[in-house]
Amino acid sequence: MKWILVFSVLIADWMIIEKMREGFWLWIFVDGFFSINNFIKKDFAQSVVFAFYAFMGIYGLFCWH
Repeated sequence: MKWILVFSVLIADWMIIEKMREGFWLWIFVDGFFSINNFIKKDFAQSVVFAFYAFMGIYGLFCWH
């Protein structure tokens, strides 16, 4: 499961490079999942990092021109 999510993030990065707005949605979803998953595993530092990445994805989605 983890490798599927890793490849999903790479696809999202490629989509954003190709100026596809949907890449942000994929990025937000995967980073949100990783944030919650790490929180459940009590890896709080990693959870905060992925929550910040998800926030950056939300910010990027609304700032995209």
